[in-house]
Amino acid sequence: MGTWVGSSPQADAIKMTVDANGDVTTVVSFKNDSEPTRTATYTARAVQATGNIYYWDSEGLDGADALLPGITGLGVADFRLEPGFILEEGHYTPIVFTTATNTPFDYNKYNDFRFSLTKEQ
Repeated sequence: MGTWVGSSPQADAIKMTVDANGDVTTVVSFKNDSEPTRTATYTARAVQATGNIYYWDSEGLDGADALLPGITGLGVADFRLEPGFILEEGHYTPIVFTTATNTPFDYNKYNDFRFSLTKEQ
């Protein structure tokens, strides 16, 4: 629980808040977008996969705007996607797990987006 802030290669400013009830709200200002600021809210449960790696218990791309803050352009064809994150030393790093359509996720294999958000004090 808490609030994380920062930026991504696609967004100048990101603010992500996770409440105790599982509500995730993000406010993002994308660099090249017709909508200068986007707000997204989604309710999900964070599940610890291993160590400091978590996945969001969600339905595919449902909630991706909130659960993968500052990221656009995700598409799914012949595979499944599950949002996740690494929580380490006050940093929230968005990641995504992918797998074939009828294959379980391997939570030791993920793709990161090469940026992290910092927890507000």
